[in-house]
Amino acid sequence: MLIYHAGFTLAGQVVLPGGYVGVDVFFVISGYLITSIMRRELDAGSFSFKRFYLRRARRILPALVLVIFCTTLAALALLRLEALREYFSTALAALWSFSNIVLWRLDSYYAAPSELKPLLHTWSLGIEEQFYLLFPIFLVLLYRVARCYVTPLLLLSAAVSLLLAQYGSRHFPNATFYLLPTRAWELLAGALLALSVGTNTQAHVKAALLSNMGLVLILSSLFIFGRQTLHPSFLTLLPVIGTALVLQYSGQGAQGVATRLLRSKPLVFIGLLSYGLYLWHFPLFALYRYTLGEPAVLMKLSLLLLSVLLAVTSFYTLEKPLRFSSAISGRAFIKGMVLTMLLLSGASAIGYHTVYKESAALIVAGHAVNLDAEKQKRSSRIGEHCSALGWDICDKVQKGAVNVLIIGDSLVDDAYNILDQRYPNYHFMRSTRGGCPPHPDLVSVLTFELPGLQECLALNRARFDPASLVGIDGVVIHNRYVWFTPEDLKPYLDFLREAGVKNILLFGNYIALNQNLAESLSIFTSGNAYADLKQSGIIASEFIFEDELRALAQTYDAAFVSLQQAACNESGCPVFTDGYPYSWDEVHFSLEFSTYMATVLAPELQETWLDKL
Repeated sequence: MLIYHAGFTLAGQVVLPGGYVGVDVFFVISGYLITSIMRRELDAGSFSFKRFYLRRARRILPALVLVIFCTTLAALALLRLEALREYFSTALAALWSFSNIVLWRLDSYYAAPSELKPLLHTWSLGIEEQFYLLFPIFLVLLYRVARCYVTPLLLLSAAVSLLLAQYGSRHFPNATFYLLPTRAWELLAGALLALSVGTNTQAHVKAALLSNMGLVLILSSLFIFGRQTLHPSFLTLLPVIGTALVLQYSGQGAQGVATRLLRSKPLVFIGLLSYGLYLWHFPLFALYRYTLGEPAVLMKLSLLLLSVLLAVTSFYTLEKPLRFSSAISGRAFIKGMVLTMLLLSGASAIGYHTVYKESAALIVAGHAVNLDAEKQKRSSRIGEHCSALGWDICDKVQKGAVNVLIIGDSLVDDAYNILDQRYPNYHFMRSTRGGCPPHPDLVSVLTFELPGLQECLALNRARFDPASLVGIDGVVIHNRYVWFTPEDLKPYLDFLREAGVKNILLFGNYIALNQNLAESLSIFTSGNAYADLKQSGIIASEFIFEDELRALAQTYDAAFVSLQQAACNESGCPVFTDGYPYSWDEVHFSLEFSTYMATVLAPELQETWLDKL
């Protein structure tokens, strides 16, 4: 998993593209080890909820609190306003084991990319702790009132969870990835193994063969799985069954490769440090990427080495003493941890509130504006239209109306705000998701970890269904072009032509930044906003692929609308209109700027098929 998060590539291909299944392997092992302990104590009549939860707290909390404390200090120094606010919300959630829920609910339009979230990895810890909050109660209850039904009921629970994961991986993949109900079956797989195994009576040769088979299943998953794999789903049975086979048949005198490998000193040592390595490595990579961009190979190796050093240090100076020392009573440990966590939680809450107040009191053109409210205004026109028409049919063809489909990533809403003001009697439908342009095999052109990838893949399957174009009078395409290029748009344009769509329009891009404009208002000092923006160094691209898009439009007999040609002149390009910036973030238009663009684009739009419908 560390290699996967480091993002090593070879000949342009990701090394171990299925490295994320390390979490699934961990879930099975965790379920097995902890249920094994519970089973022994339940069979002996010595199980104690107090002792169980104290063990979990001693194992989990010291290193977690230390990592969050250190990461918070680094975040304060390195993260900008919006990223810092998001960080404080995830830090608070990670402390109390619900970061998976917060990360699931984060707004994909404005949230930082996954690899830039320092505490993203704590989602799996949240799932594990939520499971162990409920599972012991369930297991103890079954032991007391229906012991003979323990295995069948747990097996039924695991089957329901797996079926839900299979269905959810296609229909609500983001929730399926992050939430306990669709992950519980992996932990239950380990629990069932712990409850069912007795003395292994398999011959050593057969046990070695089965454990080796399990290792092959796990290793093959690392190479077979990738970004496009539905996960978790039936496919995830591959590493889960593999882990179960290794756990079951690597002991009892077996001498297979898997057994020798797992008993080797390097792997035993890594296993000892595994929790610390899990906690430390992701913040290091995320903060580096946020500050300096993608690290080179040597730097990735250095960050991995630093992760090992930090894991060793935290294990021997904090984790081991607090976990095993009899000098610190359970009561004293809990009091100290709760106090520390409350202090960190209070600091995170204060930090979040402070950052929120800063973003809610920006001074623009001499008056205070609320950043969140201004961002939300971008969707107000769509909201009013869909509330009046009905959200369930807002993006469906309306009989008797001119139906125009706007398709692309989050820039679709900018096109909507422009066109709806210019053509108020048309019915504009949206096919949109943040970072999700139309492509039949998006994984083949991705260069990073796209948040909500499975949702995007599902959306693109629907986009390339000819039924999606029935009743459509024209298609408008508006994407942000950076990693996705005009060349990558050709498969969708081919699809439109094959489906008989004659009216197609491509929007060009405007100015994209590498940081939020709302956090950079202090750069405007000379009275020439465009000159100040150019000099600031925060421009990522301007009117990118303008010539390529125009040529592509000509090839496919489509219209092309140049935002540069409409809005800019020899003195520069507009950055403010009526005192409002063109964007409140890095690329999306403010509602006021969309209104301005609807006016200045009128001559260009008059020359397109839109004016002739």
